[in-house]
Amino acid sequence: LTANIEASKPMLLCGGSGVGKSVLVQRVLSEMEKGGDWLGAQLNFSAQTSAGATQSMIEERLDKRRRTVLGPPPGKRLALFVDDVNMPALEQYGAAPPVELLRLLLDRGGLYDRGKPFWKDVIDVTLVCACGPPGGGRNQLTPRFVRHHHLVCFPQPSLTALRTILGGIFGGFVEGASRDVKECVKPLVESSIALYNEVAATLRPIPAKPHYTFNLRDLSKVAQGVLRARANQLSGRKALILLWSHEALRTFCDRLVDEEDRAWLRETLVGLGRVHWKAQGLKFDEQDLKPGQLVYAAFGTNIDDVIERGMERDFAAVSDAVTTLPPLLAAYQDEYNSSVGPMSLVFFPDAIDHICRLCRILTAPRGSAMLVGVGGSGKQSLTRFAAFICGQKCVQIEIRKGYNLVDFREDLKGLYTSAGAEGKHTTFLFTDSQIVSEAFLEDIDSLLNAGEVPGLFPKEDLDQILNSLRQVAKENGLAETKDALRRLFISRVRDHLHLVLAFSPVGEAFRSRCRQFPSLINCTTIDWYDTWPEDALKAVAEQVFEVAAADERPGQ
Repeated sequence: LTANIEASKPMLLCGGSGVGKSVLVQRVLSEMEKGGDWLGAQLNFSAQTSAGATQSMIEERLDKRRRTVLGPPPGKRLALFVDDVNMPALEQYGAAPPVELLRLLLDRGGLYDRGKPFWKDVIDVTLVCACGPPGGGRNQLTPRFVRHHHLVCFPQPSLTALRTILGGIFGGFVEGASRDVKECVKPLVESSIALYNEVAATLRPIPAKPHYTFNLRDLSKVAQGVLRARANQLSGRKALILLWSHEALRTFCDRLVDEEDRAWLRETLVGLGRVHWKAQGLKFDEQDLKPGQLVYAAFGTNIDDVIERGMERDFAAVSDAVTTLPPLLAAYQDEYNSSVGPMSLVFFPDAIDHICRLCRILTAPRGSAMLVGVGGSGKQSLTRFAAFICGQKCVQIEIRKGYNLVDFREDLKGLYTSAGAEGKHTTFLFTDSQIVSEAFLEDIDSLLNAGEVPGLFPKEDLDQILNSLRQVAKENGLAETKDALRRLFISRVRDHLHLVLAFSPVGEAFRSRCRQFPSLINCTTIDWYDTWPEDALKAVAEQVFEVAAADERPGQ
């Protein structure tokens, strides 16, 4: 890849989702930028990407050398990485306009100006593209476009490669742990790989379950979740397998739509535990995995922690969560009502589970969530409450008459300034009822995938923000060049801004959006909200009638 870029030879990387195409390119570009001669830029395509937006994103990263010549700053060369290049929808004649624009750039070495009809040469720019196999919203690339590229195929990692990767990750995790925990690296690796293969082979996407698309990102989420705990605080092998089971349930089980699929997953987990952990002498059964039985908290679980919200906490199991968590959450709710505003919540078991899941996501590095459930299932209320517990400000856009993409981007600017420039942890709650235009999801997709919305800030505003980060860069030992400051800004946005998408599965819209904007699934943790069970309805009714009885005046 490095040799082709330095020789100005375009490359096309093809492979399934999660095999490491984007990570490899980003790493190579980062290393090349350190040499001082190269700049890197990334574009993310989706089904709604247009040719006009593509040209604007390209020209935004180029300087005007002369009136009809565009290029990177003098003395620099630009490597332009286009991810998901085969995602744009086809027009009526079977062509994808953004791809045809890139083909024109490769064919002729330039573009036509969109304001006045004159030709502009583009110099010192090398294209690197990545795509997945056609199908599932992705289209076949034309030979006229592909012929320009050095094509490299990325196969799925072999079993040996996965064992090596996970072995290194889990091996480093158990350093400093007790001896019996250190002996569990092999069963941890084998059971993780076996579970991923079972889930990917059995739970296939269908129209009623469009988000059943599993890839290696999900396997990495399980590993990342395990690494959030402290190995030296694990009491033994049983604690480790329960931690691993919890992360597997949060990654795979929470997105499942019915109890049949969830029961199958729990049975699979128990079976893998008995096979791969048998030599460890562990007694492991489905009782350990029942809903509400295996709960981990990423927030303070003492009453004293209610005041000190947002502090970094250990990720640890909560014993007897059904009994211990309701009074604690009630204390958090009292604090919320006194400091933010009135909110009436009933902490039945399902609500407690969803709150713990949301807190786990919001406190995870660059964690974002997609909550899927019918209206009225509590997605927005629980998100606001979980953000409050985590010490984060919850922000929503206000839809008004005439609200459009320009207004939406103005709201995004405020979020970027708060998270990137000021370094404030922020939760952005966005619902499907707020999608006035599908172009909103184009920006959300870019934000989830790369942390950057192309063309969001005018040059003057962006320069002002970057200048405000010079002291931060100096404190972290980073260069104070414009490119280094821009990378620091985007990195801070990704670290501090957490997206929570609240969607309804009813109708065709959810299915089509999952297909057209793959980052909605790949870059979020999905939590499926069922209709309220009978015990929840009973608990809510009891609280409502208790309040009504208390408010009733004597004699009525």
